[in-house]
Amino acid sequence: MQAADFEGLLRAFSSRGIRFIIIGGVSAALQGVPTVTFDLDLVLEQEKDNLDQAFEELLQLEAVFREHLPKCMLPERKGLERAGAMLLMTRLGPLDLLGEVATG
Repeated sequence: MQAADFEGLLRAFSSRGIRFIIIGGVSAALQGVPTVTFDLDLVLEQEKDNLDQAFEELLQLEAVFREHLPKCMLPERKGLERAGAMLLMTRLGPLDLLGEVATG
């Protein structure tokens, strides 16, 4: 599995003004917790324009579903509106997009 360029992925999303929160291992590392993680986990704000921008960035990042490699199954825009996770591989490494964070 390709190592993630976390900074590159965050810059790509931030440069488009995409609103998101960072969760998972990268979030823990940013808070000083010693951890190893292999992907970036983001929760996108579920507003139409934000999701449109996120989808455009996924195209630029050449995102495909990780679980279907080596085949290249591309994500669809409507997939960003779901509560579940999209486990993607991009040219900058693994990226998990979640529609929401479950509690409890």
